Amino acid sequence: MTVRHLLPDFSGTTSAMGMLSAIQDETDQGDQYEIGYKAGWDDAVSAQIQDSSSIGAELARNLQDLSFTYVEAHTNMVKSLRPLLENLVATVLPDLARQSFVPTIVDQLSNLAKSAVHTEVLLLVHPSKETAVANLADQDYGFPLVIRPEETVGEGQAILRFSNRETEIDIPAALAKVTSAVEGFFESELKGINHG
Repeated sequence: MTVRHLLPDFSGTTSAMGMLSAIQDETDQGDQYEIGYKAGWDDAVSAQIQDSSSIGAELARNLQDLSFTYVEAHTNMVKSLRPLLENLVATVLPDLARQSFVPTIVDQLSNLAKSAVHTEVLLLVHPSKETAVANLADQDYGFPLVIRPEETVGEGQAILRFSNRETEIDIPAALAKVTSAVEGFFESELKGINHG
């Protein structure tokens, strides 16, 4: 018994052609593998780019929604605060201003006492405020205080005169500045929101 049947036959041309065909088949399979691998790689890169684009677009949409939500919330907050602050300025501050009239004068007199003014100080107030400040003349500031009613001085105003100098207390003007600042704030905010 021989083993010939187990070994390939290289003696004829058919076998050589078969070998070449087998080698060509292997080469074609390798080329097909490379073509398939490249197509798969290109598909993966394309899918990655598409995913990145959709993630970027989604992020842009979310940021735009967030920005819009912030602007809406800010606008609503400013609009809801406006009546509250305007009411506060219109009702509470005038009362506080009236209550702070005498303490503000006392504060100015105390400042004058610290600066060693030893000359007579004249306090001019509206006649309607004379009784409210009358007891200030009884206190010792280190200088004599003379209170005189003056028609030209407004009800929320007082003038302190001494040694060719004058200090004016003007509560209504301060209140007007606060009112103007509040109105200016809201006008600026709402203008910025509407045009921003």
